[in-house]
Amino acid sequence: MVNLFRKQAPNTGDVRRILLFRIGSLGDTCVAIPAFRLLRDRYPSAHIRCLTNFPVAAGIKAAPLASIIGQSGLVDDYLEYAIGARGDALALLRQIRAWSPDLLVYLMPQRSPMQLLRDRMFFRLAGIRCAIGLELDEDARRMRIDSRSGEHEPEAERLLRSVSALGHLDLDRPENWNLGLQPGETSAADVHLQTWSGHVDFIAASVGTKVATKDWGEAAWRDWAQQLSRRHPNLGLALVGVQAEHARSEQLRAAWQGPAINLCGRFNPRESAAVLQRARAFVGHDSGPMHLAAAVGTPVVAVFSARNVPRTWFPYGREHRVLYHKTDCYGCGLDVCVVRRNECIRSITVEQVLAATEDVLAKHPTQVAAHSGAEVQTAP
Repeated sequence: MVNLFRKQAPNTGDVRRILLFRIGSLGDTCVAIPAFRLLRDRYPSAHIRCLTNFPVAAGIKAAPLASIIGQSGLVDDYLEYAIGARGDALALLRQIRAWSPDLLVYLMPQRSPMQLLRDRMFFRLAGIRCAIGLELDEDARRMRIDSRSGEHEPEAERLLRSVSALGHLDLDRPENWNLGLQPGETSAADVHLQTWSGHVDFIAASVGTKVATKDWGEAAWRDWAQQLSRRHPNLGLALVGVQAEHARSEQLRAAWQGPAINLCGRFNPRESAAVLQRARAFVGHDSGPMHLAAAVGTPVVAVFSARNVPRTWFPYGREHRVLYHKTDCYGCGLDVCVVRRNECIRSITVEQVLAATEDVLAKHPTQVAAHSGAEVQTAP
């Protein structure tokens, strides 16, 4: 079972077709961009087809991978992976066999041993003989924890480590996070921003979340907006997110005392990235827009719940400020917190978020791109 595949990366000239397996939404895709770039750099002429959930399940406020990668050149086309549709497995297997990939790159979230065994058997039946990232050993598939500091490995680091056979890539280099935004995408952002009085100097924010335990609360966000805009009356605020978050964002826009614009629902993810790239800073929840802002090099102030373990999903970059209170129930994974009523995130005060925002604004009078390990502010 262990030797189903050859694990060494083939020579560049021997690879014409690559099947890349990665599912997820906006944030999952953003943290995988460096691994995508490593693959493209190793095989610049290969046709890379991504097997992914496209589109995502109905009712979930998340963008499919294709809408984030776009025309960046990191992926050439896509093959649909219908999550939960087991009846389509045979048809998918036939499609993969017919295409006959020279290499499988397995870039999935952490999987259980049973899931890995299932996937190994499936891709071997699909005729694939060389695979990278489909390892069964514990260290290869699990997130590492530093024994001295106790810090958890960022997901972007874990993904790169899982495909280390492809080579090395420096996460601290901003170009390795480059989305390759196209002129039409940046001009779409400019059209909306240039006629807005706040476009010269503004921050971006996103206050929506699809998981209740990640929600800091409407009252806290309004208080933050009122106090920050009083201190900086000429600073603009651009609110980004999906259409379903428009009404909530309107409350924040009304609370802001300077120029403010609600862009929720107006842009696709890559156009939103162009807006975020122009912002002086981004403030918001642990969310897709937060990861998108970090990917384009905009300094982030992120308000995190303790639903996940610390650092794994923090924005990658030394310029960022993460507020995370490590309560004794951290890592619970809950979507709804009934017993403790979101104590971990609700214990983060408006004053703490204001202080973190002021710190970022002071250090970045203009938008600066930098990546190398977020600074975390924890509870005293």
